Amino acid sequence: MTQILQFYKKYSDYNNFLAIIIFLAPLYLLRFSIFNIPTNFLEISILIVLFFYLIFSQNNKTKIQIEKKYLILIAFLFLGLISSAFYNQNLMQEFGIIKSWFVFPLIFSFLLIKNVKNIQNADKILKAYFFSASIISLLGLFFIATNRLTFDGRLEIFYTSPNYLAMFLASAVLIGFYFLHSKPASKTLLIIQIIILINLYFTYSYSAWIAIIFSTILFFLIINKNIFDKKKIIFFSLLILLLTAFQINNQKIQDIFNPKNHSSLESRFVIWHSTTKIITDNFWLGIGPGNFQEKYLEYQKYFPPYPEWAVPHPHNIFLAFWLQSGLIGLVSFVLLIIFWLQSVFSKTSKQKNASQKRLGAFLIIVILYFLIHGMIDTTYWKNDLSLYFWIFFSLGIFFTNIKD
Repeated sequence: MTQILQFYKKYSDYNNFLAIIIFLAPLYLLRFSIFNIPTNFLEISILIVLFFYLIFSQNNKTKIQIEKKYLILIAFLFLGLISSAFYNQNLMQEFGIIKSWFVFPLIFSFLLIKNVKNIQNADKILKAYFFSASIISLLGLFFIATNRLTFDGRLEIFYTSPNYLAMFLASAVLIGFYFLHSKPASKTLLIIQIIILINLYFTYSYSAWIAIIFSTILFFLIINKNIFDKKKIIFFSLLILLLTAFQINNQKIQDIFNPKNHSSLESRFVIWHSTTKIITDNFWLGIGPGNFQEKYLEYQKYFPPYPEWAVPHPHNIFLAFWLQSGLIGLVSFVLLIIFWLQSVFSKTSKQKNASQKRLGAFLIIVILYFLIHGMIDTTYWKNDLSLYFWIFFSLGIFFTNIKD
């Protein structure tokens, strides 16, 4: 055992371990219990790396400084979560969600901040996500080829819905554009990007498509590339026209314009209407993490019959934070985003180094993607999505500490 630990200490590279965890993050679906405590593969992996890091890296003095305002706001976010949990008294479920969707992602973020030293390390982390999505997408091609789709013809693979698959793939697409913009961009990378895009297309998640197109345009604007040149105008125009042409006869599109049919957009309006009522009655402390489905059904008596009954989240990231962490949690989350965007954008706008400017632009647009898509879907409250959010957030903290 001593020899194994010595070998680990001598040859370990924590960036490799962190990259492996990100690559294997979809395995959070492998759930089990230890001493009657529910956990999963992802959490145990993070604990193992944390254990070895604490033993062997006492002398690791990172130069990255985490501003106190972030730490204070994260503390207030937890205050909101815990207060809401105690107020609503469904503690087993609520503390399980806090553990999986906040504690462990933040532990991983701590490890990331302590071990990412340069842009090459940051790129390794992003590549781990990208190649993880590529493996899932190869499986997705098999599902598409064998017509293993949902009843309405959408791709979900082993995710609980096509929308969750789209949220996972969307960030990978943005990472792909980030690497393709570097020089030289390999043909292999382009092929993988196309495969991921094919999978994203078959999710038919229009909100993800719109958020990605908007984010990509914003990326070019931030890095001072002329988005209005002929090639880019033609590319984005053709992309939008093709998507419109291929979807014009899709039942999902037709339902939006047919008042006799229930569309996903109509369902969201009903969900948001119900959510507004729930918030009005639970304005300060919310309803606690993980209690939305029960409350949503409880509030049915105030509305006509719901078009959709299985609704674990309010389909809006801000409403989700308000309901599940109270007003304190919502305000803390919003301020975290504002301060982070302000800091990263300020650093990016001053950059003359092309690779640093590109990284800063990517981090801005990927967080904005979470918010844009999060206006009509819940892009945080899930094991892997919460982990990815804090990964990008932590890389932003690393980025603002880079010396020019």
